[in-house]
Amino acid sequence: HRMKYQNDPLIATDLAALMVPALDLLRRHIRFNQAAFVPIPLSRWRFVSRGFNQSEILAVELAKLTGVPVKASVLVRKHTKPQHELGRDERFANLRGACAVGRGVRLPESVILVDDIYTSGATLISAANALRIAGVAHVAAVTVARAVLTPASQPERARQDRSILVACSGITSPTN
Repeated sequence: HRMKYQNDPLIATDLAALMVPALDLLRRHIRFNQAAFVPIPLSRWRFVSRGFNQSEILAVELAKLTGVPVKASVLVRKHTKPQHELGRDERFANLRGACAVGRGVRLPESVILVDDIYTSGATLISAANALRIAGVAHVAAVTVARAVLTPASQPERARQDRSILVACSGITSPTN
């Protein structure tokens, strides 16, 4: 929250260090020597208003710690409503088709998506779907935190979706 909403990107180094143990869960499914970190993109409008992409900063810090390269321009994103303002079903509808692979981008065999928080899974699933359609063989994700949703607010679709393996640092935060 501090990094994303209080314009404090400097804590990314500490947050990335917390994410490294979560990557061990992915090593069984992703060949790190053929992988790249791909940060969840921001829309152009959101990037301009915030001044930075917190996921890209985290990906760069993870690359320093692991040696896995960052490919920040792989995904592009159209502007959507902020996810935290939406209900359980609206999150998936809001991000349907929101992510796409950039034109002329060389894709790695394996991608590890990097994001700050996993709530419903809608953002990561949207990005993973775009990568798979473009031909990426293996997609996984790592996040700093996992929002703890109440069963009534967690989308049934996210509980059932097994299309992407997500490893979180272990930090949790309650949300509605």
